[in-house]
Amino acid sequence: MTNAGGSATSDVVIVGGGVIGVSSAWWLEQAGYLVTIVERRKTLGSLTTPNALGTIRTQYGAPSLVALAQESLEFYRHIQARLGVAPNDIEFSNPGYLYLTDRADDVDRLADALTMYQGLGVTSSEMLNEAEIRRRFRFAGDSVAGIFHGDGSFVNPALVTGAWAGQLSNTTVLLDSAVEAIESTSSGWRVSTERGHVDAAVVVVAGGPYAAQLLSPFGVDLPVRVTPRYRVFVPDDDPEHRSAPLVINVVNGSYWRPVPRGHLA
Repeated sequence: MTNAGGSATSDVVIVGGGVIGVSSAWWLEQAGYLVTIVERRKTLGSLTTPNALGTIRTQYGAPSLVALAQESLEFYRHIQARLGVAPNDIEFSNPGYLYLTDRADDVDRLADALTMYQGLGVTSSEMLNEAEIRRRFRFAGDSVAGIFHGDGSFVNPALVTGAWAGQLSNTTVLLDSAVEAIESTSSGWRVSTERGHVDAAVVVVAGGPYAAQLLSPFGVDLPVRVTPRYRVFVPDDDPEHRSAPLVINVVNGSYWRPVPRGHLA
C-alpha cells in the first residue's frame, strides 16, 4: 500500500477510505484488480467509521439480506484466516442481540416477526417470555417479552478498517485528497483532486455523507441526509454487563452494548 500524489491510472478508483471503501479495496485486490483509494481526510477510517456501532446480525426481513449477513458473520468468525488478525484484535464478540419490550401489546408483533425471520432461514432467534428474560438477563428491567438473536455480534469498526488496510498490497492510497470532480472519459472515468487525478475504468463511491454530493452531477438523487446522532460511553465494571448481548428497546429504539471498560448507548 502506497501514498502518492500526481496523476495515475488504476482499474478501480474508490472514493472514500472508511470501512466500506477499504474493505472494497481488499476484495477487489483479491480479484486481481489494481485499486486506488481517494480519501479526503489525513487518515483512513476517521470520519463516520469510528462512530459506527459495529453490529452484525442475520435477522432481516429479506432473503438477500439474510444471506449477505450470514456470509459476513462467517467472515468475521474466521477473521484470522482471512486477514491475519485475531478476533480480539478487532474486538469481535458474539453474545447475541436482545430485543425487549415492556408493552404487552407488542408480544404478538414480536411473535409474528420471529415467524417471518424463521421462514427466511434465521435459525438462531427465539422468543422469550417475562420469566425467561428475568432468569437469563437480570438487567432487563420491566420487560415482558423479547426476541433473543443468537447470531448477533459486534466489532470495533476502526480496528476492522485497520485490519483491512494492513492487508492491502497493491492499492494506492491518496490521503488528504478531497475529490473535486468525477468526469467520464473515452476510456472510463477521471477522478480529480487538488493533488492530481486518477483515471480508471470503474469508480466506486463510498463517500458516506459526501456520496449524495458526489453523485448529484450525474442526476442521481441519493436519499442520504446527514443526521446528528449521539453516543454515550458509560463506565461499567459489572461482569454480567460485560458479557451482555446488544440490548434494544423496541418501544423507543434505544440500545446499548458492552465495550471494553464499559458500554455504549
